[in-house]
Amino acid sequence: MDIQINIKFYGILHNYHPDDKLLKIKVPAHLTIQALSQIIYTTLCQSTSYSEEKNKELIQILKSSAFAKNDDLIEEDDFVLQSGDLIAILPPVCGG
Repeated sequence: MDIQINIKFYGILHNYHPDDKLLKIKVPAHLTIQALSQIIYTTLCQSTSYSEEKNKELIQILKSSAFAKNDDLIEEDDFVLQSGDLIAILPPVCGG
């Protein structure tokens, strides 16, 4: 069964979903971080016309990002979602 969840982007990911609105997508209730990343990647690529290089960058950012569900970090690779959950994607931060 598919459910609707909300995705909030932080950091560099704002370049891929520039408005501050949440991305609302339908996903299976039970999935892995990898599967969720792929769904988000596909959704963003379908809604934009970025270069192949920018799309490859997006894949790398999603692979190295932390994911949180309703303000709690998702520690397990396999997890269950409920309709209306807020998923925050937190890309790595660098600097000094």
